[in-house]
Amino acid sequence: MGYYRLYFLDAFHGRIDRFIQFELESGETAIDFAQEWQGSLTLELCNGARVVKHWDPVALSHSPPA
Repeated sequence: MGYYRLYFLDAFHGRIDRFIQFELESGETAIDFAQEWQGSLTLELCNGARVVKHWDPVALSHSPPA
């Protein structure tokens, strides 16, 4: 088991906007869990001081008005 923190980072300044913490059995499981949060903010999944994975914001597709 490992303790993980998923940081949601402000896109303009790179500062921590908020975080959630959780306990899961492995890094792979933590990555799968964290990936569900991917959206318009940068994410960093950490285990202690170690960055497990970094996600850039997902580009939102823009559809022209009909």
